[in-house]
Amino acid sequence: MAFIRIGLSVLLMCALAPVALRAQQPTVTASVERHQQPGHLDRSKLHLLKHQQFSERSSRVASQYRLPNDTIPESYLLELSSNVHAEDFSYGGSVAIRVRVLQTTRSIVLHSLYSKLVKVEVRNANQLNIPIRIVEEDPALETLTIRTDHELQRGIYQLTILFENTLRDDFGGFYRTSYNSGNEVRYSAVTQFQPVDARTAFPCYDEPGIRATFTISITSGVGTKVYSNMPIKSTTITGNGLKQTRFHTTPSMPTYLVAFAITNNFASTRLSLRGPPSSINMELIAPPTVTDTAQTYGLDLGGQIIRTVEQYFNQSYDLPKLDQLAVPDFYFAAMENWGLVIYEERYLLYDELTSTNRDKENVIATVVHEFVHQFLGNLLTPHWWSDLSLSEGFATFYEYYLSSMVEPSIRFKEKFTVEALQPALLFDCDINVRPISYNVETRADIERMFDIISYQKGGSIFRMFHYALGELTFVKGIRRYISVNKGRSVTPDDLFESLQVAASEDAVLPLSLDVGTIMRPWIFQSGYPVVTVTLSNGELTFMQEHFLYRGSVVTSDRTWWIPITYHVHQSVGTVQSQQFWMPQGTSQRFVTGLTANVFNAVGFDALPADEHEIQQLRSAIIEWSCRSGSSECRTEALARMLNDLNGLAPLPMYLKYSVYCGGATIASPDVLETLWLVDLFKNSSPGRR
Repeated sequence: MAFIRIGLSVLLMCALAPVALRAQQPTVTASVERHQQPGHLDRSKLHLLKHQQFSERSSRVASQYRLPNDTIPESYLLELSSNVHAEDFSYGGSVAIRVRVLQTTRSIVLHSLYSKLVKVEVRNANQLNIPIRIVEEDPALETLTIRTDHELQRGIYQLTILFENTLRDDFGGFYRTSYNSGNEVRYSAVTQFQPVDARTAFPCYDEPGIRATFTISITSGVGTKVYSNMPIKSTTITGNGLKQTRFHTTPSMPTYLVAFAITNNFASTRLSLRGPPSSINMELIAPPTVTDTAQTYGLDLGGQIIRTVEQYFNQSYDLPKLDQLAVPDFYFAAMENWGLVIYEERYLLYDELTSTNRDKENVIATVVHEFVHQFLGNLLTPHWWSDLSLSEGFATFYEYYLSSMVEPSIRFKEKFTVEALQPALLFDCDINVRPISYNVETRADIERMFDIISYQKGGSIFRMFHYALGELTFVKGIRRYISVNKGRSVTPDDLFESLQVAASEDAVLPLSLDVGTIMRPWIFQSGYPVVTVTLSNGELTFMQEHFLYRGSVVTSDRTWWIPITYHVHQSVGTVQSQQFWMPQGTSQRFVTGLTANVFNAVGFDALPADEHEIQQLRSAIIEWSCRSGSSECRTEALARMLNDLNGLAPLPMYLKYSVYCGGATIASPDVLETLWLVDLFKNSSPGRR
């Protein structure tokens, strides 16, 4: 994601729009509006982005907020009982956790918040009771500590907790939702645990790198229908108008992917996919107001998308079911719970008679985003929230890339530039913005990680390396990354290692380079470079520097490994492409021996001072970009050119539109539309009216 400033006649490679720089302040980020998918920003709401400040770093905080590693869960047996159908929002439950003690200890520490503990019991492998000295709850740290009279030796123990709780009303944890049926209000209950709200529903080890199996049982009204990650194993009538629904045991997974829902008179439709590559039962569940057309579209779309994702990753979806549940109120657009994806209904239900084209785009992109997570996020999970982009960055990139395969008539790949790349660049020119990988500990800071950096910038970086390494090499590396790491938590080093194997096999990097070396600066330091290119006497000079919005009072010596591709016109109709990696730690790289004219001989030894000459230069470069490469490349070049005009090289308004129209006249109608979208994006940017 390198920013090319035009020094002679070089195609603009990155985009930028003005944003106020907060120099010498603590690390910041930008949050998105609730009910908005961070991976798919609404252009009309970019001005609503809120800047938020991370907590100050401290080793003391780090030691407090992370669980100790002397005990881990292996399995959960979770039983809940709810009368939400009768408008009783309290519920009771029990959780029996098979705990493995890894080193001698006198305490078991896990997470718990909001639950009223009724009984706590610890037994050893022989089912003998272990005396408990004290049970400590810390609402600030959201932890529960069980201290025993005697040391717990290495081995297996069972921790059983009986508790009472109340359904929340703020779209987090285990919460209630409702819809109107005539004059009647009907209530259901649903979960949203990511990132740290499983602990508010039941006591658990609530960290993404801790995986265990879950066997779930829920007692509810006989007229309700209950869903969870796995298929129903049995249903038993218990009396008093209640039934107990038991589910099959899940694969090993983190708590934030656990999901269950108690629905009241929802509509449903089913689809069975038969292998190869896998046999999957799919069900779409929605409030009774849903139309048959919307149900059919969402269900068929889901079947098409899961097959597309399986084929692309060369990895079968191994759970027996993949349900999609639409609810009236949800915190995000959707949540990728393994086997039970939950959506705010407008992001799943599309009816061509009442919905818009934009609604259709959002539904396709959101379903792709969540189904990519079934592999990148669920099958393998970031070890900690510091590397959330290993889940959300990939889902954002593939949200566009794979959507273009699902619905080729919609130019999803081109929309990435406007909806993902440009917002990332718009925000990331502030030196105080966090890097992609950023250590966090507290609930507030973890929630702040769901931002433009994890989603849009992360997706842009993965997209850049997708093309820099070559599409075939990149997907080979991603397939290996999934295959060798499935069922465990991962770090960026795991990704680097798999991509390196693919890069070595395909010989796409110089022998002196490795993937980890070139990717680490993009992952572990914030910002991005601007590259200035000049041509003099047949010699190209490339210079990089950390781009900060002009007017910044701070300086930076950060550099990156930058993939550079340039094109030289050798003769009429003949274009030679050249590529190299500009090293980190260097501000210049020279390429000699160029005798041919570059970019149709449009170039100057320095930027012309005359506005008319500037217009001619910009128009010529736009013309060149429109005539070379695919529609996607043309669109991206034009979008970035527009950003350059608004950012680095401001021109009078009349001159700007002269340049825009000149380039758009040469381009096709789809490029003209993208130019218009970029212009709309500019007018809705922060600080603009």
